[in-house]
Amino acid sequence: MKKHLANYKRLTIFLAPDTYNTLSIYAKNNNESMSSVVRNIVLNNISQETISKNINPINDVVRRVVRDVIRDETERLSKLIVKTMKASAVSMYQGTQIIEDMGHNKGHDVFEDALKMAIAYIKTPFDSNDIPLPIPKDEKEDEMYIVTDDDLFGT
Repeated sequence: MKKHLANYKRLTIFLAPDTYNTLSIYAKNNNESMSSVVRNIVLNNISQETISKNINPINDVVRRVVRDVIRDETERLSKLIVKTMKASAVSMYQGTQIIEDMGHNKGHDVFEDALKMAIAYIKTPFDSNDIPLPIPKDEKEDEMYIVTDDDLFGT
């Protein structure tokens, strides 16, 4: 046995003729011995298998770290959303009450129309803010309730 192979163990394998021929052609094309090609193939497969087995624990650690880093920001944004929802609800019901207090007696109808338009607005894409809101399909223009400055300020 050659001196540089003293630290290696001998392994005898049997290959199908097609596999042997393919391996032989590959070794000749790359100017390598067949033993060297087989060693590299075995080493690469073992390395890839080891990496794939260890990826899941690494993914778990990365997920945990990312979750911990964004937790505070997520909680802060959640609290802001709740505050915004409360303020929006107060404004919505307050506006309906103001319209009814002005004597229109159709504050609920105005609210329903505004709700339909708000839903249509929410459904519009962000990049098309310049598109006017559609009039609800079941409403005619002459049935829309318009509040003027005179109604608001009594001038």
